Amino acid sequence: MHHSRMSRPNDPDDWFGESARKAAKPDEAPPLEDDWVRGEMPIAARRRAPLLATPRARQIAAGAGAVLVLVLVLWGAGVFGGGGSSPTRTHTTTTQASATTASTPARALVRPPATTLTPGSTGVEVKRLQRALAQLGYAPGRVDGSYGPATENALKRFQQANGLQPDGVLGPKTLKSLKNKLAAG
Repeated sequence: MHHSRMSRPNDPDDWFGESARKAAKPDEAPPLEDDWVRGEMPIAARRRAPLLATPRARQIAAGAGAVLVLVLVLWGAGVFGGGGSSPTRTHTTTTQASATTASTPARALVRPPATTLTPGSTGVEVKRLQRALAQLGYAPGRVDGSYGPATENALKRFQQANGLQPDGVLGPKTLKSLKNKLAAG
């Protein structure tokens, strides 16, 4: 069987046809589209989507923004304080005894804890202990409701100054002494 060279224009199986010779000329650019891939854009002509145009990129950006907001809120709330001995602020209130007398500063009402506590405790009762210690001049660090090393050390100083065993635990004797000192002002 003899194959004759018949000219078939635009035949994808004709490797030596006219279309291949035209593309091989150095002064002409190759066609943008292959003859056999109709309707698809050539890879070189595709454009990249803007950074936040893809749904995945938007999700990542929104997640990063949410994490940043969360960190800022927690930082503002004092979560990242470290619990060290920092100066505490005592609040004073003014009260008016009668209509004829001027306002006089008074100590803020601090409620002592209602129960005994140990290092590692957390919650409202620990905050009461921390406020009571601060009121009496024993800086427990940040009033954060966490009975950590700073609160324990402040309680040891209170115990030692009041003739109690300085173990850093708010037991029944220490609690009673703390209540008496707060009541005495």
